[in-house]
Amino acid sequence: MKLTSVNLNDTEYQFSNGDEYKSNTFTIIIGKNGTGKSRLLAKIADTLLQAKRYRQNHPILKQNKVKEMAFKSNDKIITINSAKGKRGRILEKNKLTKEYMCKKLIVASISPFDKFPLPEQNLSYRNNEGFYNYVGFKTDKNSLSDKNLLTRFATSIVSSQSNVAVKRTLRLLGYKSDIFIRFKHNSDRYFKTNNYSRSNLTFNEIVLNNKELYSKVLDDNNYLMSKLILKELSRDSNTIIGKKTINDLIGNKNLPEYYSTSNELDDNLRSSLIRSLELNISEVSSITLRKIGTNDNLTLNDASSGERSLLLLVCSIASQITSDSVILIDEPEISLHPEWQETFIDLISKAFENYHRCHFIIATHSPLVISNLPKENCYILNMDSNKTVDSEEYFNKSADFQLAKLFNTPGFQNEYLNRLCISILSDFSEGKFISEEQEKNIKFLISIQNELDERDTVKSLIEIIKKATEVSKSC
Repeated sequence: MKLTSVNLNDTEYQFSNGDEYKSNTFTIIIGKNGTGKSRLLAKIADTLLQAKRYRQNHPILKQNKVKEMAFKSNDKIITINSAKGKRGRILEKNKLTKEYMCKKLIVASISPFDKFPLPEQNLSYRNNEGFYNYVGFKTDKNSLSDKNLLTRFATSIVSSQSNVAVKRTLRLLGYKSDIFIRFKHNSDRYFKTNNYSRSNLTFNEIVLNNKELYSKVLDDNNYLMSKLILKELSRDSNTIIGKKTINDLIGNKNLPEYYSTSNELDDNLRSSLIRSLELNISEVSSITLRKIGTNDNLTLNDASSGERSLLLLVCSIASQITSDSVILIDEPEISLHPEWQETFIDLISKAFENYHRCHFIIATHSPLVISNLPKENCYILNMDSNKTVDSEEYFNKSADFQLAKLFNTPGFQNEYLNRLCISILSDFSEGKFISEEQEKNIKFLISIQNELDERDTVKSLIEIIKKATEVSKSC
């Protein structure tokens, strides 16, 4: 599946030209703060989720119809249309939407301010079974938790049936292919009581006899457990949890103290461990890796913030991705060393090159992130100008080139602009004919002059070029 356009606030943004390739597609979204990059990513996620789960049967919409999104799959162009209904926007019936939609939607961010929706939370939810996968800091009440990111990472690694992509990603990052996760299981925090043994205590008895339980759950931002408690207190007819013991709730009570990606895990035990992690009955004690060429262990707690963020982000995606996925990544450059920013797209491209027809959509402020883009099947969307260009023109260009040409924020003493000025002035001084290409460069320099500091010598050079151009035209 390849997104071609998305509507945000009555403005349509183009994401690709629609030509289908077996290889993966990249769209990089840039623009100044406040232009709506994160909102645009969230709009994509919201629209795909709504279309995936939408069950109402609305006929062809005739009035005030809005094209929310268009995508191409198997040479078919699919449009998701909406209109205003009594309780919000309604989607137009299109049986092809679900048939040709992406197999998975993965959203990822190491920003504490991402606008992605959180997954639906219920006891049957499993990342490896779900259409939607969230990788980020947010918990279910919009609070932020580094622990939450570690737990989501561990859950995604444990739930993954095949860790081939994870191992490939680790090797590209310079690590051996094994991940070692140690767990701490603490059911007593919620369920210890002097009156009942754990094996005989039903969930109904837990809730009614433990007055401190709900406050502990709230302190832990444990959304799933709080939801179960509220259902039990309200005697929700839809829940049958009340008669179950905590062992029934989790599954297998003999949970492993550690997990390694090099070892197989029984499906029932895997399911119980994931359930326990989701309910916050179990937590991640440590995650350990080993660098290639050394036997020294490195725990993520000892890694730099950038290294840790990159590992968690990319490996979490790797544990969930399939062919025909849409992957939305918001501001991957946060906490990353400039060298890693520059190689991020290349890392993503190589790590997932064995998957096909995926569309990676990445919002960034960093010229370094887009300085090493794929030459083919890659697009740059500038939200400031609402223009989408092919990446080939910007392939292997310097950060100063990207700052000036794409971001329209050249900064001080921009080397690319400086070289451009010297080249043009050299042609003038030698009396050379000013080519069409140089005329375009002159127009570009004049257009960006007001973005430069008054003390910047590049601005002075542009002023000289303007005067030389006027003299040349008068001759």
